[in-house]
Amino acid sequence: MLEGSQGLCPWTKPGTNIQTLAYKDVMLTLKVIAVGTSSGVILPREALAKLHVENGDTLYLMELPDGGYRITPSNRTFAAEMQAAEDIMLADQEILRQLAK
Repeated sequence: MLEGSQGLCPWTKPGTNIQTLAYKDVMLTLKVIAVGTSSGVILPREALAKLHVENGDTLYLMELPDGGYRITPSNRTFAAEMQAAEDIMLADQEILRQLAK
């Protein structure tokens, strides 16, 4: 079902080696349901097992450069990096606005 290969990721530093997966006829269907006044997604057991998560765990939904999304389990290092990025963006809003022009 899945074939692994080593490759370079175009949006990382040059020389960064990452594990990539080529999917063959693999697609899981997720269902959006109402959860109180919000919405939630039901993940199939095989997705939970592959992500090594269970009920109550935190997942991240990251937007990819190609417009797709990636779901990843909580990671303390990643969480710390994201918090640092948010702190910088809040502290330097005016500088970032000027750079965006």
